[in-house]
Amino acid sequence: MESLRLLKYVVIALALVLVWGTAGYMLIEHARFLDAVYMTVISITTVGYGEVFHLSQRGRIFTMLLILSGLGVLLVSFGVLTQIAVEGSLRRIWGRRRLEKTIAKLKNHFILCGSGRIGSLVVRELREMNLPLVVIERNPEVVEELTREGVLVLPGSATDEETLEQANIQQAKGLIVTVSSDAEAVFIILSARNLNPDLFIIARDIGEGNERKLKQAGANRVISPYRLMGKRMVNALLRPAVIDMLDTIMFGGDLDLAIEGTEVYSNSPLTGQKLRDSGIRQKLGLIIIGIQQANGNLIFNPSPDEEISPGDTLISVGDMDSIRRLADWLQGKNLDL
Repeated sequence: MESLRLLKYVVIALALVLVWGTAGYMLIEHARFLDAVYMTVISITTVGYGEVFHLSQRGRIFTMLLILSGLGVLLVSFGVLTQIAVEGSLRRIWGRRRLEKTIAKLKNHFILCGSGRIGSLVVRELREMNLPLVVIERNPEVVEELTREGVLVLPGSATDEETLEQANIQQAKGLIVTVSSDAEAVFIILSARNLNPDLFIIARDIGEGNERKLKQAGANRVISPYRLMGKRMVNALLRPAVIDMLDTIMFGGDLDLAIEGTEVYSNSPLTGQKLRDSGIRQKLGLIIIGIQQANGNLIFNPSPDEEISPGDTLISVGDMDSIRRLADWLQGKNLDL
């Protein structure tokens, strides 16, 4: 910004020199306006052309002063322009390196490929939940906007494995693919799965019937926004109370309720206990509505005699504070209850 301000002053100085030289030749040599302007320009630029009109003794002295002052202003302007160019390049290089260093330190973060209409909503939700996020976007305008908002964004295409590696995909927890082409999405999923076999990948389905192809490429979940919207509208029409309750739990509302899946670690004190003896309901006030076992089997509304095993994911409903305490408990931390 300081260089730009200096450049503005230099431009003003050049304009003043031009006006001064033109006025001087018109007053001293009684030159015509165009001749005076032409003589001023060739003098301050030192191009070496001959005199347009005969110069008197006073005119030559004036010309020497004009050359010295004009040449000085031109040299300063060239220096300022060079400084602006160098500063811009250095700022871009420094910003890029700082971004890469920040991303390299991330672990268990999420990577979003494509920040269009759906992707922008994903960005907003993850930021509201304070979850680490890296966006890969090739639209320069979107990149600039996200950067202003403080989002870590890599310019480029997610189909390039080098870009995925720059997003630290090996340490990422999940990948969200919301690009505008299913063919491009398949390519991204194949590359991501190759770089991180354990990555959890969610993809958006654009065309009808492409869900199977996206899953074959390696997506864990495929979401069809239009199909989901149609089902939601029908359910909102036929089961409004159910939709209101689910919205309260999933998206927040007057009640501090949430639904969350929490993994059971082998060193958790709850490992090997039955649900009835775990104290989850009695001590934390949480309701376990499902258990996703380590083998992928989902048990809905598990019985009180269901045993908690390492690798299981307990799906609970309750307030966020209790869910966070349950997560600590399942990770092996002792709770003072």
